[in-house]
Amino acid sequence: MDKLPFPAYQALEGFPKRFAGALFNYPKFPVATIISSRGCPYQCSYCDRSVYRQSFRFNSAQYLYAQMKFLKNDFRVKHIFFYDDLFTFNRARIVKLCQLLKEKPLGMTFNCASHIGHLDEELLKLLKSAGCWMISLGIESGSPQILARHKTQVDFLSMKTAVEKIQKAGLRAKGLFMMGLPGETEKTIQMTTDFIDKLKLDDMNLTKFTPFPGSPIYQNIRQEGAFEEKWNLMNCLNFVFVPKGIRSKEQLDNLYKQNIRSFYTGKNWISKFALLCFQSPHSVHRIMMNLPAFLKIRNNFKPQVINHAHTIS
Repeated sequence: MDKLPFPAYQALEGFPKRFAGALFNYPKFPVATIISSRGCPYQCSYCDRSVYRQSFRFNSAQYLYAQMKFLKNDFRVKHIFFYDDLFTFNRARIVKLCQLLKEKPLGMTFNCASHIGHLDEELLKLLKSAGCWMISLGIESGSPQILARHKTQVDFLSMKTAVEKIQKAGLRAKGLFMMGLPGETEKTIQMTTDFIDKLKLDDMNLTKFTPFPGSPIYQNIRQEGAFEEKWNLMNCLNFVFVPKGIRSKEQLDNLYKQNIRSFYTGKNWISKFALLCFQSPHSVHRIMMNLPAFLKIRNNFKPQVINHAHTIS
């Protein structure tokens, strides 16, 4: 992959200032994204495996350092979002990158995503010293049944321990969750809500399950619930699938809103908010400059009263 040139960032209109990233997910601005590897060795049911199968190809540490330096020198980028599925899978590569960033500092910070099986205390300390700011973990659900069916090689104790190790190393821990998988019920969603609360995460992301062609689950998805296969909506931002255990898409949307509000109005998030405003001042600036739109989005996440009296059983 090192034979490939850097992406043509200069071809993006308004780059980098028109891309700000998720609120409070970065300490410094401007920001940019890098995808430094392709593929994932795991076999989760919801991931498209049609292109990379179980392969894992990646850019070298030297290539990544040069790409980060290019973004800093040419565009004054200060923070990188690594959007690899599993950034730390090749440990030697990440160790080398961290060493380069320590030997020849760029003054940049970065986020990445990992798996509980590819993090250890020594690596976490090294990532922190190299400028890592936040690590995301794919947790998906708080239900043992849902996890056992859809995700490989995870357990709740290991997840909780991984979050604690990340935070102990001085890094922010972000949990990645998915709602509406086959087998989901109101009970399993509540289990996820409760588990999120127990983890004391620094941030979270809740994706709306989308049955992608090429994923193992897609083959029999119509047997698992109602599937509205509209390609323009299949982007993880809309519920196009409603599992049998949920009454309607409206109920699923309502439960989704409840989960988002529960996290961002909970004691855990509120207790960390003041410090976060200090750590990510550009996010505060964005909120203030777009306050009417921010309040409108906030109001859209108020759960609605649903009347199921008309539902035909």
